[in-house]
Amino acid sequence: MECPQKGELYQLIDQNGERRGLAIFIEMIAPWTLTKSETMTPGFWHYRVLREGSVQCIDTNSWSLIAAPADLRALSA
Repeated sequence: MECPQKGELYQLIDQNGERRGLAIFIEMIAPWTLTKSETMTPGFWHYRVLREGSVQCIDTNSWSLIAAPADLRALSA
């Protein structure tokens, strides 16, 4: 898997393979960096993303990021 690029637009894919919207990648967060009060899955890598108007941390156990189609990426630039 290729590491997401900061500031790029990605499709969010859940553990069932369903598309769940778009997000802008901010950074990767190493396991055990977040506390249990911040996430239910502190032992996994997390993506910090801008999603639905807020910054969120989503775990790599349940979520994948796939590059958004080129036409959507062009609109977000």
